[in-house]
Amino acid sequence: MSDRCWLKIEFSEHDLEKFNEVLKDQIWDGTWWDELMVKEDESAMETAEVHAANYGWYTEMERLKNAKLTFRMFHGAGGDYGPGTAVCYMGKMIEMDTNREEQVVVTVTKNGPDSYEVEQAQKYFELSEKIDLYFNEKRR
Repeated sequence: MSDRCWLKIEFSEHDLEKFNEVLKDQIWDGTWWDELMVKEDESAMETAEVHAANYGWYTEMERLKNAKLTFRMFHGAGGDYGPGTAVCYMGKMIEMDTNREEQVVVTVTKNGPDSYEVEQAQKYFELSEKIDLYFNEKRR
C-alpha cells in the first residue's frame, strides 16, 4: 500500500491536450481530464481535484515539469509528509511546505527565518505571478 493524499491542481484549459498526454495512464480510461468537466467560471483555468493522489503526485509533477507545462498544485498531508504546494511555469518548478489553508510557510528558529526557505518562497511567488499572467493571457 502506498501513501495517498488529497490534491488540487490548476492548469490552463488550452494545455488540456498536453496534460492528458502526460497523465493518460492515471484515470478515466486514458483521459485524465476532459472538456465535459464542469467549470466554475469563464476563466481559461481549470481546477481538478484528485482524491488519493499517490505520494502527493511527486512522480506526476516531475513528468508535468519535464513536459514544460504550467500549473499550480496543492496537496494535503500524507503519512510521511505535511501539506505542500508547487508552482511550475513552463518547466521551472518550486515546491514549498504549506499550512492547511494552502499558505506557504518557512522555518523560523530562535535565530530567525531560514534564509534558503525565504529565498525559495520569493521565487515561488514570482513564478506564481507568471502563472497568473499565463492563465490570463490564455483567457483572451
